[in-house]
Amino acid sequence: MPTCAEVLARSLHDLGVRTVFGLPGGENVRILDALRCQGIEFVLVRNESSAAYAASARWTLTGKLQACLTTLGPGITHAAAGVGHLWLDRAGVVVISACTAEGSGPMHTHQVLDQEHLMAPMVKAHIKVEPDNVHSVRDVCSLAVEGRPGPVYVQISNDVAGLAAAGNGTNPEPRLPSGPEPDMEGVEQALALMARAHRPVVVAGLGARDASLRTSVQAVASSLQAPIVATPKAKGIVPDRHPLAAGVIGLTRTDPVYELLEQADLVIAIGFDVVELVLPWEFDGALVWVAEWPNVDPPLPADVELTGDVAGHLGTLAQATEPAMGWIDTDFHAFRKDRTVLAPKETAEGRVSPQAVMRSLRRHSDLDAIMTVDVGSHKIHFALDWPTHEVSGFLLSNGLSCMGFGLAGAIGAATLDPGRQVICVIGDGGLSMCAGELGLLREMGANVKVVVMQDEALDLIRVAQLRAGSPVHGTEYGMSVDHTRLAAAYGIPGLRVTDNASLDDGVGTACTQTGPYLIEVMLDPVSYPTFPSTPDGRGATYPQ
Repeated sequence: MPTCAEVLARSLHDLGVRTVFGLPGGENVRILDALRCQGIEFVLVRNESSAAYAASARWTLTGKLQACLTTLGPGITHAAAGVGHLWLDRAGVVVISACTAEGSGPMHTHQVLDQEHLMAPMVKAHIKVEPDNVHSVRDVCSLAVEGRPGPVYVQISNDVAGLAAAGNGTNPEPRLPSGPEPDMEGVEQALALMARAHRPVVVAGLGARDASLRTSVQAVASSLQAPIVATPKAKGIVPDRHPLAAGVIGLTRTDPVYELLEQADLVIAIGFDVVELVLPWEFDGALVWVAEWPNVDPPLPADVELTGDVAGHLGTLAQATEPAMGWIDTDFHAFRKDRTVLAPKETAEGRVSPQAVMRSLRRHSDLDAIMTVDVGSHKIHFALDWPTHEVSGFLLSNGLSCMGFGLAGAIGAATLDPGRQVICVIGDGGLSMCAGELGLLREMGANVKVVVMQDEALDLIRVAQLRAGSPVHGTEYGMSVDHTRLAAAYGIPGLRVTDNASLDDGVGTACTQTGPYLIEVMLDPVSYPTFPSTPDGRGATYPQ
């Protein structure tokens, strides 16, 4: 008879899981052994939330179920930020943790927490494994990728992991999800709205980022001659060189493409989720909702809702539509470029502008390089302006916006194809939260280039103080860390750059080498798009 640990490992394998990221404790040893025997790779991270971030990156790039693992007590609590990211960034990931054995008794309270209620607000489903329910694990795990994706939580004590599973030792047939039938009446209503629209806009959200939908999304937009606006997690659904690519929405309250929505009379929202928007959704025109999941949490005021079979619905909409006339002769590329923040003519001595960093990275990196960005001013800048050519070639934490995601996300991406180039842009604050993962990066020998934007501050928070007219306080570090020496301690080559010439040379060197490399950019942040302007338009200044 197989043990509960073996049934769990086999269930994961049957569902396509081939890699588990985690930081185990002694209570996970039977699960670790079962994963090994099942041929599932285990990647030892240095921080529990990193396990969730790395699994999330693999989910985004593959659309296939992923998994992460922690121990009980401090392990699962330390992973909470990562699980919150999985929930609000809609990632199909199984979160596995140990738990206290039922027989421990009321006098044992060491590391005992109500883990189910800790995780409940952040997961779609939960199961505490026992011998008589272990065969239900596969169905619970399947829920992570059904409808709107999200994490599920599996907890299992080491004692139960070693017990024989009830039943005959075989998993029952998996439950097959049943999707809704195509809504032909809804399609007809949507076509009628599209026929009347003068200035339609296609908004592509995280549910549209699957590479298989790129052609369908573009076909609908092309048939209408409607601009395509992407949310940050759908960046790349249409290449920036495409004539209908209008930019990215959701990063700030003044994103340039909001002006397009103000002029639009119809929005076709494909895989859209308002969790990505900083500004509450307000749109007075007609709305057609197309997604794999229902229009809930929160419901948008949609005129038509087409749920399920996104590719089929889009294919029908694209074939029977006449071009709208309201955007004729509109150059959406010019619209985007006119609103790009220009680099300053001069930067502070020994410092480099973020625009110069972006130009150099795009010039020297591979066209199919994956970009991961951590949270901060650099995230907003790169999400708005980084030229993206590949679906899922741009990874970030956006629904929850967790610092520390960038490096772990790059590691997760690298496990899929160690030779493919990955660029990780992260601030000095973000790297301080996950610096230990540099050791994992070195162990893997992955082709990841870590670009540290060093401005000795939590710049996005410092900017909020400036906007509020408050003194800068509690947002600047009292020292400048030499991250190249930190990288060297892990055996990773690195270079500090202080001007455009050394920047371009350094990026060129990093991108021509195979394997990990760290570039520390001494940054002048005043030309970030988030930096406040004074009435004369010249920009505020940081205190000296």
